[in-house]
Amino acid sequence: MPEMDLAHARTDHQKGVMERAIKDGVCSFCEDFCRGKPPTYHTNPVIKDGTWWVLTTNFAPQNGAQLQFLIVYKDHVNTPTLLPPEAWIELGEITRWALEDNRIEGGALYMRVGDTEYSGATMSHLHANIIFGGTTRALHPNATPVRIKVGYAIAAPT
Repeated sequence: MPEMDLAHARTDHQKGVMERAIKDGVCSFCEDFCRGKPPTYHTNPVIKDGTWWVLTTNFAPQNGAQLQFLIVYKDHVNTPTLLPPEAWIELGEITRWALEDNRIEGGALYMRVGDTEYSGATMSHLHANIIFGGTTRALHPNATPVRIKVGYAIAAPT
């Protein structure tokens, strides 16, 4: 299973950061958020630093997003089944803080898990996203939806 999936990078900057981490032989999330040193790869500032999670902004947000947060788990796992109950509690607390502090009235909280070839994620290191765009199409007739890849469609049998 790949640690970072270049095929899922959304921007040239993101792909370049991922290529550098792959060349360096490291998981960029582990290097930047699990080692207790200043970030090398993800240069957006840490907003909240908890016991289990780090909150920052995504430097490659989904196209059309007004704001996209990353909540990165501080240990290298790729599935939430390995999290202790305390980590789930802190994830809820950080999510609540981000939503309330930024007055987010609607959006999505999502976490892609496991093998990136199934999930569509760029990183197999467990992380969640909080994302929001604009308001409904009725208020913005030319608006298009913010789209999030969460895997791949399987063709229906014929």
